[in-house]
Amino acid sequence: MKVRKHPEFLGGAIFSEADGIRILHGDDAREANTRLLAGLPALNAVEVDWSGLRHRVLADAGASDTSRTEAIGSVLAPVAGSGERILLLWAFDLCVEIDAALLGAHLATVLAAAPGLLIFVPSEAILIDCRPDGEVIAARREP
Repeated sequence: MKVRKHPEFLGGAIFSEADGIRILHGDDAREANTRLLAGLPALNAVEVDWSGLRHRVLADAGASDTSRTEAIGSVLAPVAGSGERILLLWAFDLCVEIDAALLGAHLATVLAAAPGLLIFVPSEAILIDCRPDGEVIAARREP
């Protein structure tokens, strides 16, 4: 599906699939979510329980927006110019595939618009859990 509108979460710029963004919905989104989240223990209906899993806290709960953006940006930096496609998962029926450089350029805006978000970096097999309370957790996750 090509995006032909002015997505507010990307600052109103016009993007199409050729420019680095693609929205996955329905079966495609459910498949991506299932692949990435299968087998992870649930804390509740929407959060992963990381307590028994190997992970790294990138930002503590209550961290500033700047701290969160810098922490996530440091994980994305190695792939920023590679043309790699990153997955952003908001809901079971919706995820966005976005070019790593494009995400890096708009990361603060994306995080402000969607405080509860999962980010998956395929080449690094890293799943980043951006929790609504500000905590950011990263873990290796083979899809």
